[in-house]
Amino acid sequence: MHPVDEFAALRTSIRAMEARAAVLRQLFLDRGVPFRSNQHEVFVRHQTRRVFRKDRLPPEILANDLLWEEVSSPIVTVAIMTDAGTPPRVRKATFLDEEPVLTEPF
Repeated sequence: MHPVDEFAALRTSIRAMEARAAVLRQLFLDRGVPFRSNQHEVFVRHQTRRVFRKDRLPPEILANDLLWEEVSSPIVTVAIMTDAGTPPRVRKATFLDEEPVLTEPF
């Protein structure tokens, strides 16, 4: 299998597994399924954290260029090729542009 095709297939599999994991996670949060099987146990706990409220900063702080830095990150994309050889759509394939997946340590 060509590395590009393998990469696209892996990204598809990962999205499917993450979607299934999200459904199962919600079942545990809703207490819709038992938390224990013969081999594993799920624990749900609540964690608090501090959140910085950038929206409460005064405009002069937000507009100060000395407080901002521009960074560059590599972005890998995958496109399905048409018969003409042009990609009809481009799908981002990097964690940098996807919704974050938050997992709780157990």
